[in-house]
Amino acid sequence: MAYISVKKANCKNCYKCLKFCDVKSISYIDDRVEVIEDQCVLCGHCINVCPQKAKTVVNDPSRVLSWLSDPKVRTVASLAPSYAGVYGDKRDRLVAALYKMGFDRVEETAVGAREVTAQYRMLMKQGDMPCILTTCCPTVNMLITKYYPKLIPAMAPVVSPVLAHGRMIKARDGADTRVVFVGPCLSKIKEIDDHPESADGVISFRMLDKLLEQRGISLEDPAESEKELPPVFSRVYPIPEGILRDVRHQAVDGDDYGYQMMSVCGLQNVMSFLQELSAGDGSSLGKEGKLFVELNSCEGGCVN
Repeated sequence: MAYISVKKANCKNCYKCLKFCDVKSISYIDDRVEVIEDQCVLCGHCINVCPQKAKTVVNDPSRVLSWLSDPKVRTVASLAPSYAGVYGDKRDRLVAALYKMGFDRVEETAVGAREVTAQYRMLMKQGDMPCILTTCCPTVNMLITKYYPKLIPAMAPVVSPVLAHGRMIKARDGADTRVVFVGPCLSKIKEIDDHPESADGVISFRMLDKLLEQRGISLEDPAESEKELPPVFSRVYPIPEGILRDVRHQAVDGDDYGYQMMSVCGLQNVMSFLQELSAGDGSSLGKEGKLFVELNSCEGGCVN
């Protein structure tokens, strides 16, 4: 399935998408731009840099809207913690707006992130993996499996926060509950398509803004009752070193089990790091020979 659509009539052959694609997954043949799906890691750079808006995300919201309009279907929103940075002082109104749209419950994906961190801590305590690469970013996961398969054994055998959260919701509310991720990430669409047992759909922040406008729900006006989500420390996940902070936060005994911890953000930086690590010269490992690495494809974290 294609997740990026190219509007050929809009394309002006500026070549920006070709220049900014870090994995070179865009072809230009016979005056036609095409995304090479097998090579793409869904970072979204080509969409963001296109001045003509010739590329769009393929994500039909009709299924989600049908669930919201059906009183027999229980639908829960898993809200990416980056909503606080995107919507600022309107974040509580956003939560109220999601309820007004028809969601039966709104929770932060950070609830799942907290469980993911606990699993990371368990791996560190066991100490069987000399190098642990976080698996929270589906773009990075695709990057490793497609371009650095030698490093697959170093990927933490832990699902992402949204999949963990979805499983928690379905275990609590029933397997037929629809879990919809609301957040900024394009690659989450494919991740959830690949794991329908854990979650069911995605609404991007951009799409959400359009849906709210279509339904006449404005975040500029005070909601009848603004709803604030309970604080979860794991909501620090989207910011650079957020996962590391959460790992340290859960370290009751203060023990890092001999792991040196580091954070690498931005697709180019991640690729450079993986290339060095894949070379196998050991120069990236810590003093104890054990390394825990937070990997995020977004330069400034998942807050855009």
